[in-house]
Amino acid sequence: MRRGAHLEHRLTLNPIAYPTPQPPPLPYSQPAGSGRSRLITVIAWIVIWGCLAVVAYANWRAARTAGRVEATEHFQLVLTSRIVLGEVRILPGSPELRARMKGQAIAQLTKLATEPGDKLRVAVVIGEVEGGKAALERLDSAAPQLKTPEGKADLATLRTIYTSGADAVPPAARDELIGHQGWFGKLALSFGRPDSDPLRAQVMRAAERAFVATLAVEGTATIAALVGLGLLIVAMIQLASGRIHLCYGRAPTLTTAFLESFALYLAGYVAIGLSARLLAPRVMYLGMLLSLLWMPIAMLWPLARGVSWAQLKGGLGWYVGRGVLREMGAGIVGYIAGLPLVVIAMIVSLILTTRTGSNASHPIMFGETHGVWPIVELYLLASVLAPLVEETMFRGALFTHLRQRHGWLLSAVVSAFIFAALHPQGWTFIPVLGTMGFVFAGIREWRGTFLASAAAHALNNGVMVTVLILAMR
Repeated sequence: MRRGAHLEHRLTLNPIAYPTPQPPPLPYSQPAGSGRSRLITVIAWIVIWGCLAVVAYANWRAARTAGRVEATEHFQLVLTSRIVLGEVRILPGSPELRARMKGQAIAQLTKLATEPGDKLRVAVVIGEVEGGKAALERLDSAAPQLKTPEGKADLATLRTIYTSGADAVPPAARDELIGHQGWFGKLALSFGRPDSDPLRAQVMRAAERAFVATLAVEGTATIAALVGLGLLIVAMIQLASGRIHLCYGRAPTLTTAFLESFALYLAGYVAIGLSARLLAPRVMYLGMLLSLLWMPIAMLWPLARGVSWAQLKGGLGWYVGRGVLREMGAGIVGYIAGLPLVVIAMIVSLILTTRTGSNASHPIMFGETHGVWPIVELYLLASVLAPLVEETMFRGALFTHLRQRHGWLLSAVVSAFIFAALHPQGWTFIPVLGTMGFVFAGIREWRGTFLASAAAHALNNGVMVTVLILAMR
């Protein structure tokens, strides 16, 4: 088949991306390799990599201060503690098995206790698992590291609980302990009380719910990963035999407009996010929400550079393909097919996190999960706004620029790495976040429209938020 006929064939199958076989040269475009084109490209990439460096430094600084991990609730420690207590309470077993479970639980919690305040919290959980004497021993070992007045006051209150009982704690000290230690404070104050006690019933229900939710998610994820492995094998065979048509249409004219668009988006996102963190550090999601105001400017920038509206929609993937529901369904199938890769990457990230003692957390983990509206906000942010913005810019603008010049594999890897590095979880979660971005890029290549990758992204985030709500309420 002639090259022109092949291009026309591809464009006929995906007419919305670039509607004519030979579109006219764009007014701003430069011949490939021209001085002006190279200069614009270099400047844009300097901005992008500079933003990555700024974000990496900000995350590193935040991980070393109390700004990243809330003083009242260390997310990973809270979740692990709840799962441990739920496991001990729910799972049956012989005395030997339960003793081994307790030993493993204590070792796991000890690894997470990297800060003096964390050591107090672990002592509280050990009090539930091993008894008050073991809790007092842990408190004594943590005492020399406690320098703040709050830490010393909480230490004194906890010692009173494990020596004289919670009833010996004055009401003001009880309120202070809960205010400083959150769920761990309630757990300590319920020590030794019967399960019918309202406070103890509340904390133990949370522990049991976290364990059951985690168990259900792990079981569902295992089944989905096995199904995904089958889908992945079938897809690779079909792709190798030419039975799967890749609907992404490459632009026939080299441009820098989409790279400029992504650089503008990233510069605004980083500047607004850092400003919001400095000016209003306790206002959750402020930077994310304010960056939405910058989004239309970056997204529409190619129009100012001479790109037509049809070409802009094609580059960003803003078209419906074979239908909204069909494309979204295809995106979910593609996500399941990519789950085996995500699971492997998750294991790698968890190993890195455990061995380095890093705190791989996201600001959304510290969001309010009580009440209807806070939960709706979490879902809107994670499953609507984040997929809309990130699929438009990462699998839209950035991926399109890379695909104009490179093959799919390199384009997917580069865009996935940048996507992962910009997230606040830290470098240990780059493997799993990068793999997710890689899967989303594969879905974009397969379907063309951003609807498919956005549906996959929304499903992934929705599952994570659901687990968070079930485990942390």
